[in-house]
Amino acid sequence: MKKIIALAVIIFAMTSCSKYYKTVMGNTGENSAKTIDSLINASRYFVFRNSNRAFAMNNIVINNDTKTVQCMLDVLPDEHRLHLTNGVNGKMRYKELNGYQLDSTPVLNEVHLYNSIANNTVNVGPYTLPLSQVKKIEIIEQDKEKTRKSKTTGMIISVGLVVLAGVGIVSIALTSSFLSLF
Repeated sequence: MKKIIALAVIIFAMTSCSKYYKTVMGNTGENSAKTIDSLINASRYFVFRNSNRAFAMNNIVINNDTKTVQCMLDVLPDEHRLHLTNGVNGKMRYKELNGYQLDSTPVLNEVHLYNSIANNTVNVGPYTLPLSQVKKIEIIEQDKEKTRKSKTTGMIISVGLVVLAGVGIVSIALTSSFLSLF
């Protein structure tokens, strides 16, 4: 009996805790400055992706005269590395970290700027990125639909397991009371 309840709890925990995110593409080209500026104003966390390397972008300033983004590149903290591998198990899943609330989970606040030209000399420190080299802008946000479906599936499985456990308990009780009559 205890094993059945433990199994139900484990399956519920595994299925109902899946939270998903998705990427929304920001405007690039002539509109990339406006896109980046609006994301700066929204206090998003910027990640610079250059080939197979990633950096935190701090103190971001858009220079419309030279059409560049100037910033300080820094080592990317662990809590902002989830999207580098497309989430947990590569399925764009995330888990709440160290008690972060849903809306403050780090990955949901990220913006990834991809450089169109692989430059292995990029390192931490001051950096200037020409807007013409912004290959793509990925804005991370919660995938509410996929998360809702995951939670619904988890609830259905959990309720099914509880019903099965109840049927099992009743059948064992009936069998043992029936056998005690003889």
